[in-house]
Amino acid sequence: MKRFLTIFGVLAIAAMIAMPATASAEGVTIGKGTCKLMGIFQGNFTISNDGNETTDSFNYSRARLLLIGNVTDNVKYIFQGDAKSSPWLLDARMIFLNAFANTDIQVGRFLPNFTYYMPQLVSKLDFVDYPLLTKNYAMWRQVGIQTTTKFGAHSLNVGILNSVVNTNTWSDSDNWKDFLVRLNINPSNINAAIYALMGQTDYACLTTGCTGDYLLAMRMGGFIRATIDKLIAQAEFLFAIDEADPDNQNGMALYAQAMYNATEKVAFGARLGYLEPNMDADDDQTMRLTAALNYMIEAINVMLSTNFIYDVKEPDNQFQLVEQAQVAF
Repeated sequence: MKRFLTIFGVLAIAAMIAMPATASAEGVTIGKGTCKLMGIFQGNFTISNDGNETTDSFNYSRARLLLIGNVTDNVKYIFQGDAKSSPWLLDARMIFLNAFANTDIQVGRFLPNFTYYMPQLVSKLDFVDYPLLTKNYAMWRQVGIQTTTKFGAHSLNVGILNSVVNTNTWSDSDNWKDFLVRLNINPSNINAAIYALMGQTDYACLTTGCTGDYLLAMRMGGFIRATIDKLIAQAEFLFAIDEADPDNQNGMALYAQAMYNATEKVAFGARLGYLEPNMDADDDQTMRLTAALNYMIEAINVMLSTNFIYDVKEPDNQFQLVEQAQVAF
């Protein structure tokens, strides 16, 4: 909590220095444009069983503050920090709206539009954790550039980014750049996309230094999310090629899930996820079943969640029971 308060203070001071604020009858104004403070806290209590013993603990998943605003009508900025992250600054990006031909340009450090959940706010997660597909193959935060071209209800993302596998860093491990393409198809009540990510990576760069022997790293997949009355159903598939990694050459992951909004306050659902990080091996698959119950005190802004997570392929009946309290503003 002390670290969280420190980060809050740093963000507040930085905002005042960069954009001198003055008191007014309407509240706080800034030197130029608009600025909005947002935040999220997710605290949890977890009971875990690894097949040998049962443990329990209090913890928190995220404690974040965001500054979001516009310098002009066409220039937007976002800064995000998390008390649990090191370094604490997660996102620092600018978005140039309608820079040309219905195209927005995003530059800085951000989550690229890759897999369904990567660009989503964590307050909008259907379950308390990401699916196996996202946890194992997402690029997470990258420094680079990404465009979004809109045509009707659909859009196209193109990105040039630092690294497929070198994630959550501010620097680049090699001179290669990686390329992301995602086509978003959004007819009524449907959110769907197909995506491809390709680059060349020397895995030795991540540990012992670059050898100059760069090999292909690729991710290809897609998802569909459909809303039918009170039911939200979703499925996603991803195939991965990592020629430079002898222990993880060809992998795949998928999941299917459904969430039913029984009332305005109560929703429940289930997810079945499958991961095979090396298709040449016979004993490294993971299959995980998650059951969820969400109680929305004030929509997703104040929400209590219960998740039961069971590893189907583990012989020792390993499981987790997670109780999470979420406050987002």
